[in-house]
Amino acid sequence: VIFNPPHCQIVGLSATLPNARRLCAWMESVTGRKSVLIEAGGKRPVPTFYLFATKRHMAPLFRDESAGPGSPRGLLGLRGDGEAANPPLLKGNKKKKKKKGFVPSQLQGIGQNVMPSGLDLHPTLQTAQERQMASIERRVQRIVERESYDDYDGYKKGSAISPREQRRMRESMLKAELRKSVPSIHSLVSRLESKNLLPAIFFIFSRAGCDSAAEMMCESLKTKAEELASGSSRRPVRSSKRKGKMLKGKGGRGRGRRQSNNNAWDLNEDELSMIQDDEGRNFRSDLLDKLLSDELDSLDEAYSVEDADEGDGMFSDAQLQYYSEVGLLSYGETKEVASRVKHFNTMNPDIAFEDGVIERLLCGLGSHHAGILPAHKAFVETLFRLELMRAVFATETLAAGINMPARTTVICSMAKRSDVGMELLETSNMLQMAGRAGRRGMD
Repeated sequence: VIFNPPHCQIVGLSATLPNARRLCAWMESVTGRKSVLIEAGGKRPVPTFYLFATKRHMAPLFRDESAGPGSPRGLLGLRGDGEAANPPLLKGNKKKKKKKGFVPSQLQGIGQNVMPSGLDLHPTLQTAQERQMASIERRVQRIVERESYDDYDGYKKGSAISPREQRRMRESMLKAELRKSVPSIHSLVSRLESKNLLPAIFFIFSRAGCDSAAEMMCESLKTKAEELASGSSRRPVRSSKRKGKMLKGKGGRGRGRRQSNNNAWDLNEDELSMIQDDEGRNFRSDLLDKLLSDELDSLDEAYSVEDADEGDGMFSDAQLQYYSEVGLLSYGETKEVASRVKHFNTMNPDIAFEDGVIERLLCGLGSHHAGILPAHKAFVETLFRLELMRAVFATETLAAGINMPARTTVICSMAKRSDVGMELLETSNMLQMAGRAGRRGMD
């Protein structure tokens, strides 16, 4: 907007812009010309539907499955968004008895006195949450009972656990259970593929996490294919002992102690690695000028599929057939990707794709973040735009100003690292990423 020449009369803005009126007033004050804000009527061309995924479920997020920002029914009249229910169903109008049991603050409703009931948690997720909290409560009570048990081996009667310590135990157990309930990338992609919800953009707030997720997904696809080929799909037997077991007393009798109730639960190292922050990789800047030209954008028509040499290692016909069976693309699409990758490496030998990256591209996977060369990012954007990529793992910088139409967006975390530590996502950032879902004229 700032660098537009003075003769520009129309500026097109995204519908996800939250402060369009302020921007219009600012443009009028800066240019001294009358500025008129014209908002397109109606709803989104492609309405959004919100789902929540766990290891067991992928259920609608809201009780009213057509509710939510950008959905057909909007926020059900909340803040003037969408149509209110008739009669309007609002929470908090009646006094309710206080339920027994532990309900953590992060799971309680926000603004319950005005929140439409259609924006409540979906019954499937609500039931799963209640079962989880009941299980945690039973575990805490067992620990409390063991702590106050007078052992016959000479142990003194344990000191009672205070309500404050019990609350901390519940919070710790809840965090561990929530982490363990996160589905793996492979299972989530498989669910989306079965429901015809690909291509998808996975937002991960870590550069290293994006690369790790793409690599992990590629290895999972190959491992799954090998298991199916060998006819062995059984899970390996766990030989290590489960963490969090009771400590042993003098007489060999199991006696639970508070020290055993720590945060060292069985977590998937691959999932943990996805949230570890990293400064990312540095890239060379002396080759960017020639790569940011129109030559890269003209690759769409610069060559054909026949340009790929069928007898050249990773690009051989046998290898392409293998990747088409293992990955998310068809054989024709895999061959198209191979020809484009080979052409790029031939034209740019100094920044050619590594074999590991090529393998992911042939499987229909990619990563997109600020630690990647701009030429590589543009290549990923081209593949995704041409529907030659099924899943891309990206940071939030992809959410603005890049033409990568996706059917589904997956927000892998509701918090990200900032200058002052971990902070929850702002509403505008959340809606900006969610708004990337839906392809006009296709979905």
